[in-house]
Amino acid sequence: MRFRFYETIMKNVSVNKLILRFVLLVLSVIWFEIPANGQVSVTQFTFDIFSQEDGLPNNQIQCIYQDSKGWMWIGTSQGLSRFDGYNFVNFLPNPNDSTSLNGNLVRVIREDKNGNLLVGTENGGLNIFNREKERFSNPFKNYEVFKLREVFVNAIETDKSRNIWIGTDFNIFKIDTSGNLKSVKPNYKSKEFAFEGNFVRNLQFDNSGKLWIGTNNGVFIYNPANNEMDQFELLYEENQNREIWEIYLDEEGLLWIGTYSSGLFLVEPESKIIKSIQLTPENKRSET
Repeated sequence: MRFRFYETIMKNVSVNKLILRFVLLVLSVIWFEIPANGQVSVTQFTFDIFSQEDGLPNNQIQCIYQDSKGWMWIGTSQGLSRFDGYNFVNFLPNPNDSTSLNGNLVRVIREDKNGNLLVGTENGGLNIFNREKERFSNPFKNYEVFKLREVFVNAIETDKSRNIWIGTDFNIFKIDTSGNLKSVKPNYKSKEFAFEGNFVRNLQFDNSGKLWIGTNNGVFIYNPANNEMDQFELLYEENQNREIWEIYLDEEGLLWIGTYSSGLFLVEPESKIIKSIQLTPENKRSET
């Protein structure tokens, strides 16, 4: 008796490590065999590689997300794709259709409290996907700050109060539960730096509610409770690249910080203790 592992994910697993550690690497199928004694053992690994030939809009995968309904969403360099384990349905930009996806390259995919899909694109800002109508909207395109430039939305996170935080190519924005958007203008613990203007690549809340921000110029920590921000120094060597490519919170509350070319770091958020993970030179570019 055989079961397709992807179907098990779709029915029983929410967004979790299986996606982060497995599906993110390759959309795959594992076959299990259940013997007469009822004990499950893995007897064979079969990897299915999906590409443009199978229906993807592009082979450059930027992000993968599993929503609350079990659908897999794949962000590519040339549009968004929905995958049910068998077929791809693609959503592509169309300059003649205002309800189509705005922006080609999909940087991040998340879901809001109402089950709407939030899609951040390069040069296209924030797209909200209405599932019933299968249409996209750009509700904040008329805000003055977005009129002045093409906005990159690279990161989206939701806090415990269901406020949505958006990381862009020049600042952070907050959408409250009423749908109001405002730019984050923090107070700084030190006058030696300013956050505005930094390219935000990723956002991650720790268990105390502080927001860790990965940028092209290192890590920042923002406390929404008092609107204070401070810069967090990793164990960089002299003249090392400071770009942050990933911040991941594990089950123990520790933060894994991957960099562009300066290796991997493990941080305890409360004590700020940093451990540098030793990697071989070819693996210094780290995405957790």
